Amino acid sequence: MAVAPAAHGQAVSLQQRLPYPLFLDEQQKLRDFFELRRPGLFEWITDSRAWWRYLRALLRNRRQYRITGHFSNVPAVAIVDRDGSIAYLHRGTGIGDYPPVADIVGRL
Repeated sequence: MAVAPAAHGQAVSLQQRLPYPLFLDEQQKLRDFFELRRPGLFEWITDSRAWWRYLRALLRNRRQYRITGHFSNVPAVAIVDRDGSIAYLHRGTGIGDYPPVADIVGRL
């Protein structure tokens, strides 16, 4: 399963491409649970790595759609064991900062 802080319309688009259920966390309570940071406006605007990742996504025809909740939402990937313990956690540092898929699959 996956949990996303996406808006309903964005989630519908995502769910069509996923082979597993997608749940919404529109109040972004997981942000606090995983202690995810939220960069300030100046840091967000001046993060050249984030802008490069965003441009690369646009060139690959992957759009953000509607910004959800806050301009500076950063991604995170967590793998939680059956017993509820966190087996893997990647806290993004900026827009589009995801771990390589091979790393995630290797952890699974």
